[in-house]
Amino acid sequence: MTNEQLLHAVGDMPDEMIEDAVLPAVPVRRIHWGRWAALAACLAVAVVCVFVARYFTGGGSDSGCPGVAYDESVGVTIPPMEVQLGSSAGEAADMIAFFIYGGRSYVHYETVDGQYADTVIGEHLGHATGLINEWTPREGYVELAGSVEGDFYAVRGFDPGFLLCMRWGDGDVALFVNDNGLTLRTGADLYEDRLHLTENYTGLTYETHDSWNEGPEELRTLSPEYEPAVRDFIAALDAAPFLPREAIPEPEGQSFYDVLETYHVYFQTPSGVPVHIRLLDGGYVIFTGLYPVCVQVDQAAYDAFVSLLDTAGVPAVTSELSDFEKCQQDPVFGPYMPETAPDQYATVYYDFDPETGAILDTRRVDLGYTNGGHGASWYLTYLRPGEDTEEPILTPEELSAEALDALRITNKGGRVLSFGVRVDDIIVTFHGYGEPVDGALALDVLGEILP
Repeated sequence: MTNEQLLHAVGDMPDEMIEDAVLPAVPVRRIHWGRWAALAACLAVAVVCVFVARYFTGGGSDSGCPGVAYDESVGVTIPPMEVQLGSSAGEAADMIAFFIYGGRSYVHYETVDGQYADTVIGEHLGHATGLINEWTPREGYVELAGSVEGDFYAVRGFDPGFLLCMRWGDGDVALFVNDNGLTLRTGADLYEDRLHLTENYTGLTYETHDSWNEGPEELRTLSPEYEPAVRDFIAALDAAPFLPREAIPEPEGQSFYDVLETYHVYFQTPSGVPVHIRLLDGGYVIFTGLYPVCVQVDQAAYDAFVSLLDTAGVPAVTSELSDFEKCQQDPVFGPYMPETAPDQYATVYYDFDPETGAILDTRRVDLGYTNGGHGASWYLTYLRPGEDTEEPILTPEELSAEALDALRITNKGGRVLSFGVRVDDIIVTFHGYGEPVDGALALDVLGEILP
C-alpha cells in the first residue's frame, strides 16, 4: 500500500470506526514528494509509521530554508545536521523518512523499481535502528537512528557519502540522499561531481506539474533525435549558480510550486537511479533530493528546454509491471489472485537477505477494494500459515453468508467483518468495513479466489 492509498483508506472511514475497529497491520511503502502528507514506510519485516517532523535546520518548511548560508563567491552551504525540536511534545512538522549514518542524515529521495535492484544495491553498510519519531528528544538522534528501520547499502557508482539505499518490503529500492554538510557553488558540483549526469544520461521522461500533483500521471518522453538539445540543457544546468531556495519569488498567499512550476523531469540512467528535477518559471531548477537549494539556469537555455518539452514530447511507454501484475506473477500467491484488479492497491511483500538485499521469499500480498459510492471497502491479505493473524480461520467448506454474517462486529462506526480462509498452503484474510460489506458480498469476493 502506498502512502496515498493508506491515507485514502483511513480517510474514507468514519472516525468512530477508526477508533473501535481492530485493523490489520498494513505495511506501507512509497513516498511521493511534495504532496506534503503524513508519510509511512515499510522496510522488510519492520513497519515504522510516523507523522514525521523534519528536525534538521538544513531542511526547512515550505515557507523558507533556515540554516542555508549563501556567499556569491562560495555558493550555498547546507550546514551539518542539528536537532530542531518542535515547541511541544508530540508536535509534528514535516518529518520524512531518514536515518543517520556517519554523522550525516540521509533523507528519502526517490524509489527505484525492484527490477533494478541488482544494478543499484552495492555493499552492505549497516542496519538503521529506527526509533525516532516526533516525540524523540535531542539525545535520541544518534548514529544509525532514524524514522525508518532496515539494512542499508551503498549505491553502485555513487559516493556513499552522498547516496545510500534501502529495500522497501515490496522489493523496490529506496534511495536516500545526504542533504546536509554540503557546499555547492554551481550545478556541476551536484549534477556531475555527485550524480554523474552527463556520463550516465540515457534518456528522460517528464510530466507537467498538474500530472505530478493531481494525477493520473501522464509521462512523456523525447525521441533520440533531441538528445543534443537535452545535453545543451544539462550543460546549462551545470553552469548555473546555486542559490537558497528562498531566492525563488514566493507569490503572496500561494506556493511557488503551484504558480511557477512547469515540469518534473526524470533523467534516466543505466543503473535505474533517476535524476529528478523540478522546473520553475524564471529558470529555477530544484533537485528533489535537496529541497533547501536551487540553481537558476540561463533564461534562454531554460526557455528553449521548456519549449522542447511543450512541443516535442510523445507518450512514454514503460516496461515496468503494474503492482497487480507483480502479485499475479508471484510464484507463491500468484495462483490465488483474482482476475479483477483491485481499485485501491495491490502490493506483494518479500523477505530479503540482509547482506545482499536479494529476495529470499514472498511474505504476503495485500489487495484493497472500494465499494463505489457506498463508503465501504474491503482488504484481502494473503499469508503463509503460521503468520500472525487474529481473525477466525475457516475452511472453504465452512463458508456461508449466514456463517460470515455471524462474525460481523457492530461498533460505533458500523459493521466490521473480519475472517480468514485456509486454501491449500496459504491463508486469505478478509477485512470489510461499512454497511454494504456483509457475508454475501464476502462470498462473491472470495468466489474469484477459491477453487
